Amino acid sequence: MLRSVFLFILAALFLFFEMALQVSPGIMTQNLMQSLHIDVFWLGVTSGAYFITYTLMQIPAGLFYDRFSARSVIMLPLAICIVGGFLFALAPNFYFAAFARIFMGFGSAFAFIGVLVVASHVFSKRYFTLIAGVTQMLAALGAMCGALPLLPLIEHFGWRETMMIVTSFGVVLIVLMFFFLKLPHKHLSKNPDKTHFAFLSVAKKPQTWAIAFYACLLWMPMAVVASLYGVPFVESYFHLPFSSAASIVTFMWIGIAIGSPLFGFIADKTNRIHLTLSLCALLGAFSFAVIMLIPKHSFAMLIVLFLLAGAACAGQALSFSLVSRNNKIEHRATAIGFNNMAVVISGFIFQPLIGYVIRSSESANVGNYLYSAHSYYNGMLIVLAGYILAALGAVFLIRQTATKNTVQEHINRPTACQA
Repeated sequence: MLRSVFLFILAALFLFFEMALQVSPGIMTQNLMQSLHIDVFWLGVTSGAYFITYTLMQIPAGLFYDRFSARSVIMLPLAICIVGGFLFALAPNFYFAAFARIFMGFGSAFAFIGVLVVASHVFSKRYFTLIAGVTQMLAALGAMCGALPLLPLIEHFGWRETMMIVTSFGVVLIVLMFFFLKLPHKHLSKNPDKTHFAFLSVAKKPQTWAIAFYACLLWMPMAVVASLYGVPFVESYFHLPFSSAASIVTFMWIGIAIGSPLFGFIADKTNRIHLTLSLCALLGAFSFAVIMLIPKHSFAMLIVLFLLAGAACAGQALSFSLVSRNNKIEHRATAIGFNNMAVVISGFIFQPLIGYVIRSSESANVGNYLYSAHSYYNGMLIVLAGYILAALGAVFLIRQTATKNTVQEHINRPTACQA
């Protein structure tokens, strides 16, 4: 049992490392804009480039894990993440930095599914729900470690040296995996040649698209606020110092770490996944509306509001359970992969889009790459609209139905968070 736990933790550290790489630009926005000579829109493009390959590789990653040993598959993407991290730290300009983020996204696409595959090797199936919840929490912890804890390192060493330090963790991890991650070869798919037909079956269902629409919109606040623009928004809009703003935004990750198992438990006990999805989106809309519409809050109240806004995003995790129930059991993995693409593509779409809105809202050229509270406010309105549209989609578009061939779902909380 101890060896199983050790192997699971070893694989989960890849997800931890990947999430730290994914969100790290959010804590160094000013440094990146000044060093790479870009504005807030191109910052969004640079950060969002990560999600191009991350999105495209979701289904191929599953196919690789179906055909090759988990150890072999994990090692190469981890090495790609390490190379991408070092390239980003050395980037002299926007193009080089964007290429490095694309490289990182390619390797990171294998992290979450890799943890679940390793878990399937070393644990009994009856523990899978618990393992998925723990994995979600580890992903959130990785994101938190890629944010606030890096602040003193950035202030002391600079952002490039900090990225070198973060990436060095990956070097240690790949050495540990080389010596200790010993897993048997195992095929997870009995009919790998039917992938094309499985995808068509999943994509033809209206409910697949409705659930994907919801999942994309409800992950967008994490991709936009928690991962990139949240700190400068809180700084300018609430007139707080950088360290305080970073602390407040980090509570979105704490919120989703708490909310995922909590809302999953509620959905399991009540068997009302559809209702839980609606409540999550409505909670997010309410909490973010209070943040937006009342510019004067105490520090403690902002922490509570951002915690609730993050917890509300856990609704996208429950969407995986629902999309699997609305598709045939033999197509469940394909349905989950499709939904995961919808989740992670939110970063690729909305990070540049909101950066463009922030830049376009500025009435004059901005010095020192600083933008006004009004500009960030306009950008955050899109986030609020995302919560509201997700709530409307959950209420009017999503149905809690299940095909005859589905089974009691055991994967309540797999996400891209990871995703």
